[in-house]
Amino acid sequence: MLAALALCAGLADSPGPPVLPLQPRSYPSPDGSSVLHVDPSHRHGAGPALYTLERDGLVLWSREHPFTFRLVTLNDDGNAFGYGFQKGDGPRRELVLAALTPLGDASWVRRQGALAPGLLPGDFIVGWRMESKPDQIVVEFRGGNGKRRQLAFDLHTGNDRSLSPLHPVDATRELAYFETTPRSTPIENVPVLQLERIVRIPLPAPPAAGAWKPPVVFLGDERLLLRTDEARSPVRAFDLLPDCLVPGTAPEQLIEPLGRRQRLSPAGGQAYWRLRYAHVERHELGQRRRTRKLERRPDGRWFARRRALEAIAVAADGTLGVVDSEGLSLFSEDGEPIRFIPLPDISAIVLALDDTWAALGRYRSVLLVRDDAPWGRLDVPDGVLGLHLTNGGELVVVTWQALEGYRLP
Repeated sequence: MLAALALCAGLADSPGPPVLPLQPRSYPSPDGSSVLHVDPSHRHGAGPALYTLERDGLVLWSREHPFTFRLVTLNDDGNAFGYGFQKGDGPRRELVLAALTPLGDASWVRRQGALAPGLLPGDFIVGWRMESKPDQIVVEFRGGNGKRRQLAFDLHTGNDRSLSPLHPVDATRELAYFETTPRSTPIENVPVLQLERIVRIPLPAPPAAGAWKPPVVFLGDERLLLRTDEARSPVRAFDLLPDCLVPGTAPEQLIEPLGRRQRLSPAGGQAYWRLRYAHVERHELGQRRRTRKLERRPDGRWFARRRALEAIAVAADGTLGVVDSEGLSLFSEDGEPIRFIPLPDISAIVLALDDTWAALGRYRSVLLVRDDAPWGRLDVPDGVLGLHLTNGGELVVVTWQALEGYRLP
């Protein structure tokens, strides 16, 4: 009897595009001797953060402040300036500017309503520069009408110097503009694998009007569950024969988990993992409250989401795989972090067989992972609905038109 390995993709709880999380980050000084580490307590930058200053590899101080910097400038003396949003990066966000002393104290904190007359809630920061003579911060804002305005603040007190005749703002000097996050290695750079196709079975026509929809679920190597828009029978089951699919009966208890949860054990364990909007929860069967919540990857960063559809999977040994927009996170059966594997252009489900992981990549491809690194890719022109790795070492790809089986070397 072949071991069962279920495949499931979870739908996000929020219909809108997700906001990218504010990840833990380190900011070096210009001379490279000091580094300020910022660890947010909330994925969108709301609330406090932990700040740690290191110099020559030694921790000088570490403390929490009630605001979270989104970007920081650290000078060689250990003074830091940054900005954040008091209520996170959302429609009710409130801009906060603050400066930290070399000892870790907040020398001043100013919120948007107290920054300067005429600064509107819709105005946003474009960039800034830190000046040493005099010690001040020059911040440039841009309004909804496109007009730009520069304000100067005393680095140590936060007093507005914009109108001071003693320290006029030189608008011609260059600002430090915000950098963009570099993209991961594109999937096109992963070598194409020439895999032997051992079977191709056309999919039957879906009932009524429409098409088969992800997620696709395999019950071991013998049964396949397909989803459709049909109201009366949203899940159709098929028995896998060597060269055809035979209609079967879908187990009622698996209809709901198709879109929301993944059991810990393919043999029918008493717990399952559920994918929520920005985290993963462990639940015990028959209990409503979660027993564990995973919000961060094994590398300490928040789960990064750029799509409304992400995925989780559980391998035969209970290892949990969580896909975000940057790669694959692996956790033990109890939720303890194992490791994070950066993967290019990942979009959905992963599953494991021994030392091989398979994931849906963007651009109609399947990404295969071995030894914690991309091993190769299989391009699928028809698009991919689901994946399966059999106990015999074959890769099964369900496209919009057929079920295709490939032998892995």
